[in-house]
Parts: sequence; C-alpha cells; structure tokens
Amino acid sequence: ELRACPAYATHGALLDECCAIAARWRTRFWGRKALWNRMRRGSRLAKELAEAAPVLERARLEAQSVKLEGGARVVVIDLCSGFGYMAMFLSELLPPDKVERIVLVDKAWARHGVERRPHHIDPAHISDPGWPIRLSTSHADLKTPSDRRSLL
Repeated sequence: ELRACPAYATHGALLDECCAIAARWRTRFWGRKALWNRMRRGSRLAKELAEAAPVLERARLEAQSVKLEGGARVVVIDLCSGFGYMAMFLSELLPPDKVERIVLVDKAWARHGVERRPHHIDPAHISDPGWPIRLSTSHADLKTPSDRRSLL
C-alpha cells in the first residue's frame, strides 16, 4: 500500500524503515490486542505514515545536524498530535543522545492530574515504557490564547 503512495517516490527508504518499525510495534503490542488494533486501525497507520513522511525526514535531518553543548538535548513538540503517530515514529527515528523527550500537544489529551474521560484519547500507547525517546502528553487547545501562552 505504501509503495503506491506519492510519498514513496521521494521518501521510499524512510517509509521502508518505518514499516520495519511498525512491524516491531506489532510484536511489542500484540499481547494487548485492543491496543494494537487501536494503533493500526485498518489502514490508518499506513495513511498517517505516508502523510508524515516529509516531516519525519526533515525532523531527522534537523536532529542529526543540531549542535548541542554539555550534554544538552532538545525537546520536540508535536502540535495537534492527535493519536500521536508522528511522535511515535520520531521516537524511533531520532537520535536519543540529542532528543530528551517528545511532547504530544492536543486538546484531546486529558489534563495532567485529571481523570481521563471518554472523549479523551487513551494514552496507553504513549505511556508504554518501550519508546527509545520518552513520550509525554499535554492538553492544549491552540485556538485558546491562554493555552498557547502556557506552552512557552
């Protein structure tokens, strides 16, 4: 399916690498069938990957070229993250020695310290300890000025 998408012509090697990553996720999450089914959602995983390929490629190039001193590492912010596919792939693709964590920002995440409600995204896949770069969530509605200011 991915080989037929337009992004494959320019990002084929990256998409192949990401397919191998997704296969490892399948192995890792297979014991939790409901979670794995939510992650792949039919062809949604492939669709999200094809759409994210240019950003994944650019983020990897930027992370590899960033010059940091004294062991400092960057924090990557995934705005309007939704379920978090891009952040999940970035966790696998970016160098952990240069990236401290990836923060997924979306209004669908529950606020910290607030019980998750049915309309919130279940963070079970994000809180899994197996990510090479730690993933965390932050509730923010980017249309709300106070939420935008709180990101700074």
